[in-house]
Amino acid sequence: MKKALKIILDVLAWVLLILALLVTLIVFAAGKNNGVANIFGYTPLTVESNSMSPTFKTNDLIITKKIKDLYDLKEGDVITFYTIIDGRRALNTHRIVEVNKTDSSISFVTRGDNNSIDDSIPVNAVDIVGKWTGARLKGFGKVMDFLRTKKGFFICIIIPLALFFLFE
Repeated sequence: MKKALKIILDVLAWVLLILALLVTLIVFAAGKNNGVANIFGYTPLTVESNSMSPTFKTNDLIITKKIKDLYDLKEGDVITFYTIIDGRRALNTHRIVEVNKTDSSISFVTRGDNNSIDDSIPVNAVDIVGKWTGARLKGFGKVMDFLRTKKGFFICIIIPLALFFLFE
């Protein structure tokens, strides 16, 4: 019985260590890229409004993927891009409703699934962060946001890691 408990605790400790390393990687990657983590071309993002409801909602965690060729984007794709919200540069994730292509440029008209009108500013190629992969974790964005704070990082990463090394 003691041996089985030790094996279970060892497995849990290693899972915790791997999760801690993953969160640390995401936090540091985001810090070096204007708050946007890019890990092997993928970016985890917290949804901050219900503009895309019911597709995803506030505090969901979504995953976007860096786009190799913007000319492959089409109507119906969901993209994350930089725009101006309340006078500041911010990320937004909306669905493409129109693609405007020329020989030398491309831009996109977007709209949130929960909105009745198109976004007022077309999205230029340089502002696109990635395309939504379809991956969503309900409510997990709130957890990631907490882990990105100093307090959250200390409580959920540093203390468990210290305990791991103390008891190993």
